[in-house]
Amino acid sequence: MRVKNILDQDKHKQKKPKFAYTNETLNAIASVAKDAIIMIDPTGRICFWNKAAESIFGYSRENVMGEDLHSLIIPEQYRKKYRKGLTRFKNTGDGPIMGSTIELSAIRKDLNEFPVELSLSSLQLNGRWYAIGILRDITLRKEHETHIEEAIARYEALFENAGDFIVTTDTSGRILRVNKKVEEISGYHREELVGRDLLILAYPEDRPIFVQMRKDLLNGRNAYGKARIVAKTGHISYLLLSGSTFKENGIIVEIQYNAQDITQLKQVENRLRQSEEKYRDIFENVSD
Repeated sequence: MRVKNILDQDKHKQKKPKFAYTNETLNAIASVAKDAIIMIDPTGRICFWNKAAESIFGYSRENVMGEDLHSLIIPEQYRKKYRKGLTRFKNTGDGPIMGSTIELSAIRKDLNEFPVELSLSSLQLNGRWYAIGILRDITLRKEHETHIEEAIARYEALFENAGDFIVTTDTSGRILRVNKKVEEISGYHREELVGRDLLILAYPEDRPIFVQMRKDLLNGRNAYGKARIVAKTGHISYLLLSGSTFKENGIIVEIQYNAQDITQLKQVENRLRQSEEKYRDIFENVSD
Protein backbone atom coordinates (compact mmCIF):
# COMPACT_ATOMS: atom_id res chain seq x y z
CA MET A 1 0.00 0.00 0.00
CA ARG A 2 2.83 2.33 0.82
CA VAL A 3 4.40 1.80 -2.61
CA LYS A 4 1.06 2.40 -4.29
CA ASN A 5 0.51 5.62 -2.36
CA ILE A 6 3.94 6.84 -3.32
CA LEU A 7 3.27 6.05 -6.99
CA ASP A 8 -0.11 7.73 -6.86
CA GLN A 9 1.44 10.80 -5.28
CA ASP A 10 4.15 10.82 -7.92
CA LYS A 11 1.59 10.59 -10.73
CA HIS A 12 -0.39 13.41 -9.13
CA LYS A 13 2.72 15.55 -8.97
CA GLN A 14 3.43 14.86 -12.63
CA LYS A 15 -0.09 15.73 -13.74
CA LYS A 16 -0.55 18.83 -11.64
CA PRO A 17 1.93 21.06 -13.51
CA LYS A 18 0.21 20.21 -16.82
CA PHE A 19 -3.05 21.70 -15.59
CA ALA A 20 -1.31 24.53 -13.80
CA TYR A 21 0.34 25.92 -16.90
CA THR A 22 -2.33 25.19 -19.50
CA ASN A 23 -3.44 28.82 -19.86
CA GLU A 24 0.13 30.03 -19.80
CA THR A 25 1.06 27.58 -22.55
CA LEU A 26 -1.89 28.57 -24.73
CA ASN A 27 -1.03 32.24 -24.34
CA ALA A 28 2.60 31.50 -25.22
CA ILE A 29 1.53 29.63 -28.36
CA ALA A 30 -0.76 32.47 -29.38
CA SER A 31 2.01 35.01 -28.78
CA VAL A 32 4.46 33.31 -31.16
CA ALA A 33 1.90 32.43 -33.85
CA LYS A 34 2.52 34.10 -37.20
CA ASP A 35 -1.21 34.48 -37.85
CA ALA A 36 -3.50 36.91 -36.06
CA ILE A 37 -5.70 35.20 -33.47
CA ILE A 38 -8.71 37.26 -32.45
CA MET A 39 -11.68 36.39 -30.25
CA ILE A 40 -14.87 38.40 -29.95
CA ASP A 41 -17.73 38.13 -27.46
CA PRO A 42 -21.41 37.75 -28.47
CA THR A 43 -21.68 41.51 -29.02
CA GLY A 44 -18.77 41.61 -31.46
CA ARG A 45 -16.31 43.20 -29.04
CA ILE A 46 -12.69 42.08 -28.94
CA CYS A 47 -11.67 39.99 -25.93
CA PHE A 48 -8.46 38.41 -27.29
CA TRP A 49 -5.80 39.91 -29.57
CA ASN A 50 -2.39 38.28 -30.00
CA LYS A 51 0.96 39.77 -30.99
CA ALA A 52 0.57 38.82 -34.64
CA ALA A 53 -2.71 40.76 -34.70
CA GLU A 54 -0.81 43.76 -33.35
CA SER A 55 1.79 43.41 -36.10
CA ILE A 56 -0.67 42.80 -38.93
CA PHE A 57 -3.26 45.45 -38.07
CA GLY A 58 -1.09 48.03 -36.28
CA TYR A 59 -3.16 48.21 -33.08
CA SER A 60 -1.73 47.28 -29.69
CA ARG A 61 -3.69 44.89 -27.49
CA GLU A 62 -4.40 47.63 -24.97
CA ASN A 63 -5.97 49.82 -27.65
CA VAL A 64 -8.41 47.24 -29.01
CA MET A 65 -9.68 45.26 -26.03
CA GLY A 66 -13.42 45.84 -25.73
CA GLU A 67 -13.64 47.60 -29.10
CA ASP A 68 -16.10 46.60 -31.83
CA LEU A 69 -14.16 44.37 -34.22
CA HIS A 70 -16.19 45.16 -37.31
CA SER A 71 -15.77 48.93 -36.95
CA LEU A 72 -12.05 48.44 -36.49
CA ILE A 73 -10.85 46.11 -39.26
CA ILE A 74 -13.77 45.42 -41.63
CA PRO A 75 -14.23 47.67 -44.72
CA GLU A 76 -17.32 49.85 -44.31
CA GLN A 77 -19.18 48.34 -47.27
CA TYR A 78 -19.17 44.90 -45.59
CA ARG A 79 -19.98 45.85 -41.99
CA LYS A 80 -23.77 45.65 -42.26
CA LYS A 81 -23.57 42.13 -43.66
CA TYR A 82 -21.20 40.92 -40.94
CA ARG A 83 -23.24 42.51 -38.15
CA LYS A 84 -26.34 40.76 -39.48
CA GLY A 85 -24.49 37.46 -39.27
CA LEU A 86 -23.42 38.28 -35.71
CA THR A 87 -27.06 38.41 -34.56
CA ARG A 88 -27.60 34.84 -35.68
CA PHE A 89 -24.28 33.75 -34.21
CA LYS A 90 -25.08 35.20 -30.78
CA ASN A 91 -28.15 32.98 -30.50
CA THR A 92 -26.90 29.76 -32.14
CA GLY A 93 -23.08 29.84 -32.33
CA ASP A 94 -23.50 29.25 -36.05
CA GLY A 95 -23.27 31.32 -39.19
CA PRO A 96 -22.77 31.10 -42.98
CA ILE A 97 -18.95 31.14 -42.75
CA MET A 98 -18.54 29.44 -39.39
CA GLY A 99 -16.17 26.47 -39.57
CA SER A 100 -14.85 27.49 -42.98
CA THR A 101 -11.87 29.33 -44.44
CA ILE A 102 -12.53 32.30 -46.70
CA GLU A 103 -10.68 35.19 -48.30
CA LEU A 104 -11.81 38.75 -47.64
CA SER A 105 -10.52 42.29 -47.25
CA ALA A 106 -9.48 43.92 -43.97
CA ILE A 107 -8.24 47.36 -42.92
CA ARG A 108 -5.06 48.26 -41.07
CA LYS A 109 -4.72 51.12 -38.61
CA ASP A 110 -3.36 53.29 -41.45
CA LEU A 111 -6.68 52.62 -43.29
CA ASN A 112 -4.97 50.63 -46.04
CA GLU A 113 -7.09 47.74 -47.26
CA PHE A 114 -5.41 44.37 -47.76
CA PRO A 115 -6.42 40.72 -48.38
CA VAL A 116 -6.62 38.19 -45.56
CA GLU A 117 -7.51 34.54 -45.22
CA LEU A 118 -9.90 33.93 -42.33
CA SER A 119 -10.63 30.67 -40.53
CA LEU A 120 -13.58 31.06 -38.19
CA SER A 121 -14.81 28.83 -35.36
CA SER A 122 -17.05 29.16 -32.33
CA LEU A 123 -16.61 28.50 -28.63
CA GLN A 124 -19.25 28.42 -25.89
CA LEU A 125 -18.21 29.73 -22.48
CA ASN A 126 -20.60 30.05 -19.56
CA GLY A 127 -23.56 29.71 -21.90
CA ARG A 128 -22.40 32.46 -24.27
CA TRP A 129 -21.04 32.07 -27.80
CA TYR A 130 -17.64 33.50 -28.70
CA ALA A 131 -16.10 33.61 -32.16
CA ILE A 132 -12.42 32.87 -32.73
CA GLY A 133 -10.84 34.01 -35.97
CA ILE A 134 -7.40 33.14 -37.31
CA LEU A 135 -6.38 35.66 -39.94
CA ARG A 136 -3.43 35.47 -42.28
CA ASP A 137 -2.11 38.38 -44.32
CA ILE A 138 -2.06 37.02 -47.88
CA THR A 139 -0.85 40.18 -49.60
CA LEU A 140 2.34 38.55 -50.89
CA ARG A 141 0.45 35.45 -52.01
CA LYS A 142 -2.08 37.55 -53.91
CA GLU A 143 0.70 39.53 -55.56
CA HIS A 144 2.36 36.27 -56.57
CA GLU A 145 -0.94 34.96 -57.96
CA THR A 146 -1.40 38.21 -59.89
CA HIS A 147 2.09 37.89 -61.40
CA ILE A 148 1.31 34.30 -62.43
CA GLU A 149 -2.03 35.31 -63.96
CA GLU A 150 -0.36 38.14 -65.86
CA ALA A 151 2.36 35.80 -67.11
CA ILE A 152 -0.27 33.30 -68.24
CA ALA A 153 -2.21 36.07 -69.99
CA ARG A 154 0.95 37.23 -71.78
CA TYR A 155 1.73 33.67 -72.84
CA GLU A 156 -1.83 33.12 -74.08
CA ALA A 157 -1.70 36.37 -76.07
CA LEU A 158 1.64 35.41 -77.63
CA PHE A 159 0.40 31.88 -78.31
CA GLU A 160 -2.84 33.04 -79.87
CA ASN A 161 -1.45 35.84 -82.01
CA ALA A 162 1.85 34.28 -83.05
CA GLY A 163 2.67 34.22 -86.74
CA ASP A 164 3.66 30.58 -86.36
CA PHE A 165 1.42 27.54 -86.55
CA ILE A 166 1.30 26.29 -82.90
CA VAL A 167 -0.31 23.11 -81.62
CA THR A 168 -0.10 21.71 -78.08
CA THR A 169 -0.82 18.02 -77.48
CA ASP A 170 -0.71 15.60 -74.60
CA THR A 171 1.96 12.88 -74.62
CA SER A 172 -0.25 10.55 -76.67
CA GLY A 173 -0.67 13.13 -79.44
CA ARG A 174 -4.18 14.34 -78.59
CA ILE A 175 -4.62 18.02 -79.40
CA LEU A 176 -5.11 20.28 -76.37
CA ARG A 177 -4.80 23.77 -77.88
CA VAL A 178 -4.30 25.41 -81.25
CA ASN A 179 -3.80 29.05 -82.16
CA LYS A 180 -5.44 31.21 -84.82
CA LYS A 181 -2.71 30.43 -87.34
CA VAL A 182 -3.63 26.74 -87.18
CA GLU A 183 -7.26 27.57 -87.89
CA GLU A 184 -6.18 29.83 -90.75
CA ILE A 185 -3.93 27.25 -92.42
CA SER A 186 -5.97 24.12 -91.75
CA GLY A 187 -9.45 25.54 -92.27
CA TYR A 188 -10.65 23.79 -89.10
CA HIS A 189 -12.18 25.58 -86.13
CA ARG A 190 -10.33 24.77 -82.92
CA GLU A 191 -13.43 23.02 -81.55
CA GLU A 192 -13.10 20.52 -84.40
CA LEU A 193 -9.47 19.77 -83.50
CA VAL A 194 -9.26 19.73 -79.71
CA GLY A 195 -9.35 16.17 -78.42
CA ARG A 196 -8.43 14.62 -81.76
CA ASP A 197 -5.13 13.10 -82.79
CA LEU A 198 -2.61 15.52 -84.29
CA LEU A 199 -2.21 13.15 -87.22
CA ILE A 200 -5.62 14.27 -88.50
CA LEU A 201 -3.75 17.26 -89.95
CA ALA A 202 -0.80 15.35 -91.37
CA TYR A 203 -0.41 14.42 -95.01
CA PRO A 204 -0.64 10.57 -94.97
CA GLU A 205 2.91 10.00 -96.22
CA ASP A 206 4.29 12.49 -93.65
CA ARG A 207 2.62 11.07 -90.55
CA PRO A 208 5.77 9.13 -89.57
CA ILE A 209 7.57 12.48 -89.29
CA PHE A 210 5.16 13.64 -86.56
CA VAL A 211 5.34 10.27 -84.81
CA GLN A 212 9.15 10.34 -84.80
CA MET A 213 9.20 13.90 -83.49
CA ARG A 214 6.97 12.90 -80.60
CA LYS A 215 9.21 9.94 -79.77
CA ASP A 216 12.32 12.12 -79.85
CA LEU A 217 10.76 14.75 -77.59
CA LEU A 218 9.52 12.19 -75.07
CA ASN A 219 13.04 10.73 -74.96
CA GLY A 220 14.60 14.11 -74.27
CA ARG A 221 15.99 14.72 -77.73
CA ASN A 222 15.57 17.76 -79.97
CA ALA A 223 13.01 17.36 -82.71
CA TYR A 224 12.84 19.11 -86.06
CA GLY A 225 11.33 18.27 -89.41
CA LYS A 226 9.59 19.28 -92.61
CA ALA A 227 6.13 17.91 -93.20
CA ARG A 228 2.95 18.54 -95.11
CA ILE A 229 -0.48 19.05 -93.63
CA VAL A 230 -3.83 18.72 -95.35
CA ALA A 231 -6.45 21.43 -94.83
CA LYS A 232 -10.14 20.72 -94.46
CA THR A 233 -10.53 21.82 -98.09
CA GLY A 234 -7.82 19.40 -99.24
CA HIS A 235 -5.22 22.14 -99.75
CA ILE A 236 -1.68 21.01 -98.89
CA SER A 237 0.69 23.25 -96.92
CA TYR A 238 4.37 22.71 -96.19
CA LEU A 239 5.60 23.30 -92.64
CA LEU A 240 9.03 23.66 -91.05
CA LEU A 241 8.54 22.06 -87.63
CA SER A 242 10.21 22.18 -84.22
CA GLY A 243 9.01 20.76 -80.92
CA SER A 244 9.34 21.39 -77.21
CA THR A 245 7.93 19.89 -74.02
CA PHE A 246 6.26 21.11 -70.83
CA LYS A 247 6.96 19.34 -67.55
CA GLU A 248 5.25 19.09 -64.17
CA ASN A 249 7.34 17.74 -61.30
CA GLY A 250 9.95 16.61 -63.81
CA ILE A 251 7.46 14.63 -65.91
CA ILE A 252 6.55 15.59 -69.49
CA VAL A 253 2.84 16.39 -69.67
CA GLU A 254 2.53 18.38 -72.92
CA ILE A 255 4.23 18.70 -76.27
CA GLN A 256 4.18 21.88 -78.31
CA TYR A 257 4.77 21.96 -82.05
CA ASN A 258 5.80 25.25 -83.60
CA ALA A 259 5.84 25.53 -87.37
CA GLN A 260 6.52 28.06 -90.06
CA ASP A 261 4.43 27.90 -93.19
CA ILE A 262 6.97 27.44 -96.01
CA THR A 263 4.41 26.66 -98.71
CA GLN A 264 5.31 29.70 -100.82
CA LEU A 265 9.00 28.89 -100.51
CA LYS A 266 8.34 25.32 -101.68
CA GLN A 267 6.32 26.66 -104.60
CA VAL A 268 9.23 28.91 -105.62
CA GLU A 269 11.63 25.97 -105.30
CA ASN A 270 9.35 23.84 -107.45
CA ARG A 271 9.13 26.54 -110.13
CA LEU A 272 12.92 26.94 -110.12
CA ARG A 273 13.38 23.20 -110.42
CA GLN A 274 10.89 23.04 -113.27
CA SER A 275 12.69 25.93 -115.01
CA GLU A 276 16.05 24.20 -114.57
CA GLU A 277 14.66 20.98 -116.02
CA LYS A 278 13.09 22.89 -118.93
CA TYR A 279 16.30 24.73 -119.82
CA ARG A 280 18.35 21.58 -119.33
CA ASP A 281 16.14 19.80 -121.88
CA ILE A 282 16.45 22.74 -124.28
CA PHE A 283 20.25 22.82 -123.86
CA GLU A 284 20.54 19.08 -124.37
CA ASN A 285 18.35 19.25 -127.51
CA VAL A 286 20.43 22.12 -128.93
CA SER A 287 23.64 20.22 -128.20
CA ASP A 288 22.31 17.25 -130.06
